[in-house]
Amino acid sequence: MQPPSRATIDWFLLTCLLAEASLVIATWPLWTQVDAFPAVPLFAAFSDVPVIVDRTLVGVLLLSLVLIAFPALTARYGRLSGLSLCMSLAVSVALVILNQHRLQPWHWLFMLVVSQTMVLREPWLTAIRRLTFASIYIFAAVSRMGPDVASGMTRQVLAVTLETLQLGHLLKNDSFVFAACLAMSVIELLCGLMLLAPATRRYGILLAVPLHAVLLLALGPVGLKHQSGVLIWNLFLLFAVPILFRRSNISGAAKHTVPEAAKSPWSSRLFGAFLFLFPLSGLFGLADNWLSWQLYSPRPEVVRVFVQQDAIASLPEPVRQFVLPPAPLEEWCPIRIDRWSLSAAKAPLYPEDRFQLAVAKDLAVAIGEDFIRIQIERPEVLWWHRSVAEVEAVGNGFEGYLLNANTVRKP
Repeated sequence: MQPPSRATIDWFLLTCLLAEASLVIATWPLWTQVDAFPAVPLFAAFSDVPVIVDRTLVGVLLLSLVLIAFPALTARYGRLSGLSLCMSLAVSVALVILNQHRLQPWHWLFMLVVSQTMVLREPWLTAIRRLTFASIYIFAAVSRMGPDVASGMTRQVLAVTLETLQLGHLLKNDSFVFAACLAMSVIELLCGLMLLAPATRRYGILLAVPLHAVLLLALGPVGLKHQSGVLIWNLFLLFAVPILFRRSNISGAAKHTVPEAAKSPWSSRLFGAFLFLFPLSGLFGLADNWLSWQLYSPRPEVVRVFVQQDAIASLPEPVRQFVLPPAPLEEWCPIRIDRWSLSAAKAPLYPEDRFQLAVAKDLAVAIGEDFIRIQIERPEVLWWHRSVAEVEAVGNGFEGYLLNANTVRKP
């Protein structure tokens, strides 16, 4: 048999499979443990599921990635490839239900790509995949625009870049820093918009590739020394964008994996509407922040957890190292649960207040509710760059959420 031609190999799907496998391995404790960092299920009814279920599901997920990759690489498609796609999506959803911390941006993107590959055929499949990636840049950039655009990760990336170029003195100029950070977000927005239009797509690629190259340098070992998962994510986008947006049809092989009934254009219109409306709703506080591509954005809710100074010794030993000294004349010490997440789960903290409140409540149960205090900064609905600070009592419970904000799983 002749080897498959370049057009019959779904290189983009293979890149997604490799990225998913690499990121699961890089964040292994997140998928196989429930005691290193609190595992918060989406629904409280799943709080008693034993951890062996998670480990089994992870094994099934990795196996399904191999079963999908083989036909995509060899162009030998059949019923097994379709079943493998279904299995990977079902297992991915189950893992998220057992711990919402696993709704990392890259895992959400993987689930979107798999569902699109299951349902759509060409030319709709490539069009929707491209819309998915363009929307990442567009909504990530929009979520960072506002009076505080010069704060957070954007400023840190700018600082590392300028210091590398020996231009660190420019950071003393607040006007320059604001303009530079705003320009970085505008460039990312233009990148997404250019990727949408065939006439400007190649310019979008020319913006995306150096964008992720700079991020890799800024976030890597010579810069901010971020976790390997963040670097793999940017490396994935660095290669995935040129593969997906090149002129040739890279996913013709997917025609062999879905039934004839899946051809109808209405399915692509539904995907297209979802890819726009769902992230848009996130800007107004409906969809989760990461699921609406608010990456490195100052907009998401911030939950600050404090422990009374005299109760630090009562905290679980792994948490104590992330307790900071109190402010002058204060007795309440901040607990950096974001750093705890990076250390224990090898993954960034899920930026939803319900998730972080469940983590805080678990600490309160361990040492006593009177020794834990919570402060929440929530953005205003219409003006997301404005935050309103509130103090909530741990003992009252958090019942105003559609999803679980109270219960964690125990080993």
